[in-house]
Amino acid sequence: MAVALPGVAVAVGVGLLRFDLPLKINWPLLIAASLLVAIMAASVGYAIAVSLRPMTAQVVTQVLVFFVLLFSPVTFPASQLPQWFRTAHDWLPVRPAADLLRTGLASGTYAWQGRDLVVLAVWTMVGLAITLRALNRR
Repeated sequence: MAVALPGVAVAVGVGLLRFDLPLKINWPLLIAASLLVAIMAASVGYAIAVSLRPMTAQVVTQVLVFFVLLFSPVTFPASQLPQWFRTAHDWLPVRPAADLLRTGLASGTYAWQGRDLVVLAVWTMVGLAITLRALNRR
């Protein structure tokens, strides 16, 4: 997370300059959401790494990168997706993570729901459980 912070700061700064974004930072939410998102991503990543063979894990992570970058309602509105895909994204961690981070940065423009925290917490716990189980079996 420490390695990513300078890049995130630069990206937010460029976004401010280029798109004139109205920031209203909610520091407690931004810090808590950032930590939760980082822990969730690490736990799910470790779960993939320790439960699959190396080549399979590499393929899965590459597919996930493709999926997250192109088919997640993070860089475009969810209304552009079919209803079934929007419903799937309500239970996948990417959109709730983005909503929490957006609200932390621009709380005057965006809002979050309690379900976002629940979804991220469940993904974190599942990732940690799979990781711990796989490591204990070894």
